[in-house]
Amino acid sequence: MRKRLLGLAILFACTLCLCACDVSQMSSLYDLSKPYLGFYECESISLGGEDYTEKFDYLRLELGYDGTFELSYREKSGGKGGYNGTYQVDSEAEEITFSAKYGLMQKSFTFPMKKGRIYVEYMLGGKLLHAVFSMP
Repeated sequence: MRKRLLGLAILFACTLCLCACDVSQMSSLYDLSKPYLGFYECESISLGGEDYTEKFDYLRLELGYDGTFELSYREKSGGKGGYNGTYQVDSEAEEITFSAKYGLMQKSFTFPMKKGRIYVEYMLGGKLLHAVFSMP
């Protein structure tokens, strides 16, 4: 019995020595657990300095495990809609990149993502669109 255990231990040690694993290529715990997944609510949104937050019943962003996102909204006036596409998070740079198709073109936008919040700043029609999304 001891010889068998000793043999298994030696075999296991040899296997570890021969393994060509590179720890630097392994995913981090952050990448595996993906704590950024889920629903985000819009805390504030403004365009050209004018506050638009109260014009929406809701403005939500969902980040899915499969790398897809869905932005959905409903205006107080009754209009509703949404956008979808893919996203990629760079945990080291603390950024998130959204990609979506517009007709035949694909556009990508990168925004800061810090402490559970996504900060959107984008020039829209010559005015700055500023929005902050956070997990409820």
